[in-house]
Amino acid sequence: MEKAEELIKFSIAKTVQTKEGTVVLGMSVFLHCLITGLVARELVSTMPADLQSLFPEGSIALAAIHDVGKVNELFQEKIRRRIPCYLPNSELALVGADPSYEKFGFYHNDVSCLTLRELGLENCGRIVGSHHGFESSTTKSAMATCIGGGEWQNAREKLIRKLTNFFRQSLPSDKLFSRKQEICSIVAGLTTVSDWISSSIDLPEIKSDEISPQSINVVSGVVRKAGFFKPIYQKNLNFQQIFNGWTPNQLQSSLIQMLDGPGVYIVEAQMGEGKTEAALYAAYKILEEGKASGIYFALPTQLTSNKIFERFSSFLKSILLPSDQHLPLLVHSDSWLYETSLGGEGEPGFSWFDSRKRALLAPFAVGTIDQALLSVINCKHNFVRLFGLANKVVILDEVHSYDSYTQRLIQRLIEVLRKLRCTVIILSATLTNQAKRGLLKLREDQVVSTGYPQIGRLEQNNMALLTSVFLSTERHVILSYVEDDDARVMDSVREKAINGEQILWIENTVSEAQEVFKVLAAWGHEIGVDVGLIHSRFTRQDRTLKEAKWVSLFGPEGQKQRDVGRILVGTQVLEQSLDIDADYLVSRIAPVDLILQRVGRLYRHRSIDKVRPGSSRPEVVILSRKHQDIIKQPSIAFGKTGTVYSPYVLFMASEVLREKKELNLPSDIPVLLEKAYGTVQNLPKTISSELSKMMKNTETLIRKAGLNMSMIGHQSDEVAQTRYIEEVSCPVLLLQRLIDESTGRMILQDGTELTLTSAWENLEKRKSIARKLEMNIVNVRTLNAPTRYTGRIMELLEHFVFCNVENYENCLRIGICDNNGRVRNIYGPDNQNFELFYDSTIGYRCCRRESIA
Repeated sequence: MEKAEELIKFSIAKTVQTKEGTVVLGMSVFLHCLITGLVARELVSTMPADLQSLFPEGSIALAAIHDVGKVNELFQEKIRRRIPCYLPNSELALVGADPSYEKFGFYHNDVSCLTLRELGLENCGRIVGSHHGFESSTTKSAMATCIGGGEWQNAREKLIRKLTNFFRQSLPSDKLFSRKQEICSIVAGLTTVSDWISSSIDLPEIKSDEISPQSINVVSGVVRKAGFFKPIYQKNLNFQQIFNGWTPNQLQSSLIQMLDGPGVYIVEAQMGEGKTEAALYAAYKILEEGKASGIYFALPTQLTSNKIFERFSSFLKSILLPSDQHLPLLVHSDSWLYETSLGGEGEPGFSWFDSRKRALLAPFAVGTIDQALLSVINCKHNFVRLFGLANKVVILDEVHSYDSYTQRLIQRLIEVLRKLRCTVIILSATLTNQAKRGLLKLREDQVVSTGYPQIGRLEQNNMALLTSVFLSTERHVILSYVEDDDARVMDSVREKAINGEQILWIENTVSEAQEVFKVLAAWGHEIGVDVGLIHSRFTRQDRTLKEAKWVSLFGPEGQKQRDVGRILVGTQVLEQSLDIDADYLVSRIAPVDLILQRVGRLYRHRSIDKVRPGSSRPEVVILSRKHQDIIKQPSIAFGKTGTVYSPYVLFMASEVLREKKELNLPSDIPVLLEKAYGTVQNLPKTISSELSKMMKNTETLIRKAGLNMSMIGHQSDEVAQTRYIEEVSCPVLLLQRLIDESTGRMILQDGTELTLTSAWENLEKRKSIARKLEMNIVNVRTLNAPTRYTGRIMELLEHFVFCNVENYENCLRIGICDNNGRVRNIYGPDNQNFELFYDSTIGYRCCRRESIA
């Protein structure tokens, strides 16, 4: 047997652990590469023709050869040192090989990259060198002595020939990848996902010249179990058949008429006009034509995406054949993590076990826009996200709610998605013409319509076709602009609640919402009025229960049997994508577009008008400061709200709203937006100064967004910014008690008792425990978190949840909740600056130590 063949046969891809706990040598590099290629072939076969055509000839072979770099002395010595029977200088040892040299540019993905670079395939080398998340930065040589020199390079080249012969493909042209970076990215994504899936497959040895049908069936089944398959759609469904007999309104009909295959569409209309249903029906028509591989519905926050999930699930049941409906289609369903298996990175404890990330790989998913934006930021696995989005219908909801930094990323995302044959549907209630031009990269003369509501399509020549839609109904909302310390507001809320009205009170920060809630809840407890609180600093368990309760009470079905008045206090999560309806709204001053969004919660469902109290009228109360105080010190006058939104934008909101006594919707929407965001003359000096600060900040944010998209380096996707924030955050696992650190026996904050070491060998048990842990995690500012702990329990937790231990600021923290709700560390010092608290009613909060009574 020639030397190259001997080295290929000698090379092992990984070690495995037997049921008895012994570490032994696993499958060969050749077999692992072969299986990875088979997985890639199966993945491509599930794609629509338009998506398949994006992958150049040779993509499957390229995925197969991703691990040829494991055929090197350093890696093979490292593998053998892991097994108990290893002895230095034995036949299992590579004498003189020192695995510590890997860190100098010789990790196996580096060697894969170097091998192809030696063959003159620079871009192909970049793809295979990226399969662990980052592009290889090695500058070494494939002929380096420490990895075996020419003999081992010959073996790697022979392995490449064996694999390309098996798949009957030559490797792709390097010039093609040079011209189309986005194609390079999705091939890298195919390679990486195929590697993850193949890591969970164990087949008997396959010969290079034959493969059994049984082996193909095993691969096909595993790919399907990972969530990849070709959905079958019911054909020729009309709007009424999908949406429970609803007749499309004029807005929805206008989008249907404008549809012209994949492209970029804008649906701009006030809240409650059915934008979601319009977008979903458009998506169905694209899917039915075979022009898309699935849907990703992107919302601003995890909280908002939770509630659209139910509507999306109903939509899927309508459009798919019954035989497809039992499949794990929708990633936001918790069952999706249990029923699909990615292997490797998709197992508990690894980063991609997180359903938020895997959402992009599912055929249908509801998730946050952040995961989509990470595809255009230079961070770990950005190309996996692009692979998941390619050829999908991507619905971007609530696009008005992002800052300049995020808007720039969205602009870039739309550019890339167009190149990957996606259909992008942009939904908003409040987009200015300037914002539309920015999102679509249009000149000023390319947005010609100022109508509202409006449907738009971006033509192939980048001209925008915009059509105004006439709506026959006009709503009138009473508006009161009052000082935020006016006690009459609280009195009015109490009176209306007693009279049976459903009331929303929206603050701009969690701490302010908590304070308002405490005052109203104490009163409500005495009177018998139910008062609730929803914000982002609850554990997932508590948040889920609260959402279920309050959305059912404030939703259209719950209010049909309305019996008493209620008050729901919250933050911005109440303004977005929750199907809730109120009779009366109190809102802290906010940018005009967000105020209008909040107003959309008033009298949202006219079908329940008959059960509203007779004295009820749609009314919004805006809480702000005295006009003269704002002009005198705008940076201070708005308090905590001034740290969330620009004081200039808040001043302009107060300018256009403080003299109004009524809002006429939708006709007032474009007028108010253009006044609030248009050019203003003769501003007070203090306000002009705030405008200058905002413009400078906007320029800085746009520049930083550009840097984040182009930066080179190993930036973790856990810390890459999709929203520009100065303060970092981290997850906190809340426990009632840690009983035994050595076994991980604990009682979670919700009362669940579990032992981590009881689930080592059973993947389903590990998933179950991971789910229970996730339900007891709350995300907070790192500044307000318990201090980091590095004991034995963290080692155990790494097998179940992604702890991100390498990043000090973003790593998982642990807090013990005592009977008084105080949160402390397991051992060691507490947070030096804050006393921490958690309870299921108020959520997570912190108090400066000197302020505690």
